[in-house]
Formats: sequence, C-alpha cells, structure tokens
Amino acid sequence: ALERLVKIESRKISSSAFDQMLLDLDETLPASLAVSLQRLGGFAGVQLCSPSQSTVAQELVRLRRAVLGGNSRPGLASVLRQISLDPHRVLRSFPEWAPVDKARRPQPAGLALALARSDNLFLSPEPGAFPLPRQVIDARVDLSFDVHENRLVKAFYEEVNLRLRRLEGVLSHSRRHAALWEEVKALGVTLIKARRAAPFLDEVTTPSYLPDRVTMVLMKRPAYRAALEGFIELHRNATVRMKEASLAAPLENLPRLYQVWGTLQALQALLDAAQMCGYRLESQSLFRREATGFFIELIPDGKPVLCLRHHEQGSTLTLTPERSYGRSAARGLHSISFLQRPDVAIEITTPGQPTRVLLLDPKYKLDSETIRASNATQPEGDPEGLAELLSEEQEDPNQESPSGLQHAVASSPAVSKRPKKIDIDKMHTYRDAIRDSTGAAVVQYAAILYPGPVVSYTESLEALGADPSHALDLREKLTRIFVSFL
Repeated sequence: ALERLVKIESRKISSSAFDQMLLDLDETLPASLAVSLQRLGGFAGVQLCSPSQSTVAQELVRLRRAVLGGNSRPGLASVLRQISLDPHRVLRSFPEWAPVDKARRPQPAGLALALARSDNLFLSPEPGAFPLPRQVIDARVDLSFDVHENRLVKAFYEEVNLRLRRLEGVLSHSRRHAALWEEVKALGVTLIKARRAAPFLDEVTTPSYLPDRVTMVLMKRPAYRAALEGFIELHRNATVRMKEASLAAPLENLPRLYQVWGTLQALQALLDAAQMCGYRLESQSLFRREATGFFIELIPDGKPVLCLRHHEQGSTLTLTPERSYGRSAARGLHSISFLQRPDVAIEITTPGQPTRVLLLDPKYKLDSETIRASNATQPEGDPEGLAELLSEEQEDPNQESPSGLQHAVASSPAVSKRPKKIDIDKMHTYRDAIRDSTGAAVVQYAAILYPGPVVSYTESLEALGADPSHALDLREKLTRIFVSFL
C-alpha cells in the first residue's frame, strides 16, 4: 500500500515558531509567571516546578510518603487509625421545632416566626387571652465531627486517593512499569482499609477551599499534627500548568492560542516591570488551585486577573483580559460610542491623578486580512470591493514602503505582513472612545501584537512584532514600555 505523509503548517509563522509557542504555553510561561508572582509576594511557602519536572517516579515517592510516612512522621494510613480512636468533635447547636411544654432553650429570634404562623397558634378559652404558639424553635445541642481539623484530614485523604488512582491509570498502560503499578495498587488498598477504619469521616463535609488554617488541635494532638505536616508536604512541590482547551487542536485554534500567548507574554513583561519599579502583589486570580498544584485559565469575565500595589506611591496596577468598556459612565471608565473590548487592558491608578490605560491587542490574523479573505470568496471575485479596500488602505505616498501596497496585493495572494489602515484605526478608536467619569481620554498607549515587523506610528501607537521564536525581544520591548509608565 502506498502511503503519503501530508504536513500542514502555518502560513504566517514558521514551524519552529509554532513549536516554540506551544512549548511556551505548555511549560515555559506558566512556570515563569508563577515564579514572578512568587517574587512579588505570592505562593508563600510553595516550591514550584513545571509539569515536565514531575516524573512518575517522583509522584510515586510523594504518594508513598503521604500514605506510609517517613522516619519522623506517620503516614495517612496510620493517622486515620489513630484519629478514629478519639476523633475531635465539638458541641453544635441546631434549631428544631418542639412543643412548647418540651422546649428547653427557645430561641428569642424564633418567637416572632412561631407567632407569625397562623396554623401554629391556639386560643385559650379564658376570656381576654392572647393566642399562644403550639411549637417554638428550640436550640438543641449535639456532638459534631464536622470541624475544620477533620475536614483537613478528609481533604488530605481524598487528594491522595485521587492521585493514586490517576497514577495507577497511567502505569496500567506501560509494561515497563509493572512493578510500580503493583506498588501503587498496594498503596491504594492500604489507604482504603485505613479509611474504612475511620467512619467518622462520613459525617465530615469536603471543604470547598484549601484548608490551610492552623489550630491548636492541629498543633497539640500528634495524629492531627502528622496529618497537617503530610498535607503541607504534599503541596510544597506544586506543579503549574496551562489549562486551555485549544491546545488539544493547536493548528485549528491557532488564532486563539496566539492571542493567549500574546496575553501571557504581556503579563510576564508587566510583572518584570512591576518588580523593577517596586510593586507588590495585592491579589491575583490568574492561577487556580487543583489537586496537583496550580493551573492558568484565562476567563474573559471582565475582572482583573492581577492587581499590584506600590505602597509608597499608593499606585494600583491591574491587568484585565478582554476588558469591556460599555457606554455607562456610572462605572467610571467607559466608551462614549460603542462597546470597546481590547484583548489586554492595563489600568494604572494613582491618588490625585487621572487613571492611565495601556491597551494591547494580540492578533494572529489582522482585520484587514479577514476582510480581504471574505471579499475574495464573494461571487465573481467582487473587483469593486477589492478596489475599495485598496483605496481605504492606501498608505501615505510620502512614506517609504519596501514594496508598495498595490504591488503586494496585486502580485501575490498572500497578505502583506504590515498592518493596514483598518488595523490601526481600531487602536485610534480605543484611544478616542475610552474616557473616564470626567470625559477625559485615558488611553496613553495602544498597540497590536502580530507576527510581522515593528511599525511605530507615534510613541503611543505601535504595531509590535510578536514572533514566538523571538519572544525575548518582544518581552524586553514591552518591559521598557511598561517601566516608562510606572
């Protein structure tokens, strides 16, 4: 049988640049962003490593120590059996409707509710008597295992159990790791048996947050202290990764991946500039917690993913992906015309000064290319539409051009690498439309990031070349720009 290998490559970036972009998204950028945030005050007490640094053998060592423990600390299997002998519990009060003659501690706040229920009232036959309730809300007390300390133990168990099953699934497909697979199965059996010996955890709810608060019970009781130390050790070496659905089909989703790549490069440059200028991390929602560490997911919800603060100047610096500027002036920054939604919005707020906004638009495919492609697919080629496009994009005849716009379009079906008038007009629109509550323009810098040469129109309006194979040049350029505004 005859076989033919077909290789599909990007038309705008080289294959090496495409591979470098995927490597940046998968490993380099998540790790470097996490390290930069740690330098600014984030991820305290966490040792970060990239996913490639966490091998199967290393994961097995971590889980073995978690289940069996070490020389100085018992493992989770032993801890569960020790705690089950005398689990920590507290008295919890809970409301319960009870007859009036059997109520022990009626809640004063519940008397109004008891009187408000018409079916709960009875009238005494004595003349002049007032209606009285049949039942009242009584405060009952019972022992409860659902406390913070037991929630930490349950979270520790569920995470170790989940990672054991995940590792078992990975090893089951490899014959070379048969011995490791057997060990993982044995660890899982040991952990399940220990869990069955601790039925009190059935009454404990799984925490919806990372239970890292330290209490006296966790410090003073040896079994709970061992659980706390094991939980902290398991999270000390945390991996960081990129969570992006488009990575599953990178060539099909190349425009989206390029936008994410450009956004993260801008974010990295901003962190570098902020560190140089003395900013500290105030809050961040870029990284989210998961079982094995942290992941990055850019969610265009209009909220800042990064907030930095300069404590001496009082300045606040935020970065928001796909920030929407609507027409409502009541929200502060707004658009005086139509809704504006740049890909990256950086806002600098200093007391006593107007807000300054820097905008970036990473675009793998420029708007002029999209219009040309749609025009070419119209019936009979639509020569009038193409002529109109050329007239709108005609460059200044006094400006030197390597090849000339007319010649570039007429001689080759490939698009010109230089941005056209319609692409730069979008940056002009951002600068003119976005205003503050007083009506003053706030955009002080706007640029598109695209796989082409650098074109500087003014100091505040540029088209920056963003080739993944030369990411360092882009980051250094953005860092210098950000430092000039900070």
